[in-house]
Amino acid sequence: MAEAPVTIRIAKPRDAKAIVSVMQKAYAQYKNRIEPPLQALTVGTSDVAAEIRVPGRGYLVAVTDDRIVGCVRYRLLRGRGGRMLELSRLAVDPAYRGCGTGSALMAAGEDIARRAGVRELRGNVRVAMSSLLDYYGRMGWQVLGYRSKPGYPRYLLVVGKQLASDKEG
Repeated sequence: MAEAPVTIRIAKPRDAKAIVSVMQKAYAQYKNRIEPPLQALTVGTSDVAAEIRVPGRGYLVAVTDDRIVGCVRYRLLRGRGGRMLELSRLAVDPAYRGCGTGSALMAAGEDIARRAGVRELRGNVRVAMSSLLDYYGRMGWQVLGYRSKPGYPRYLLVVGKQLASDKEG
């Protein structure tokens, strides 16, 4: 477990290689074990760098000792009820788990949503990784439903969280 303080910041395109590396380490235990395969294990450095350049999208990174040890992707989206922020691909280097790094990344994602005037967060959890639901539940996230795609019925849990407005506290 890491002892050095962690700083959260918005990623720059030059961070893409380190982001991909963290995702590879964090999701390695699921490689060839989950169908359909996790996109976080197949995304390339150029894909991550390109997404970081798109307004309203990007990654937050957790940095300690000048090294990226965690990340989460964010995307401002339009839904039926208005704008929402999707947080996905939360990944923490296994050597830095249990130190609050993932929770700090998620809290920083919430801050981005609040600054953008967004009160609804969304995300996805693979059914095969449903043990993560307790983790998200402790941060106030709830299961909203399922997603399917051809050949993979109900393979994805849709999770969400409502943020209180500044007036609500």
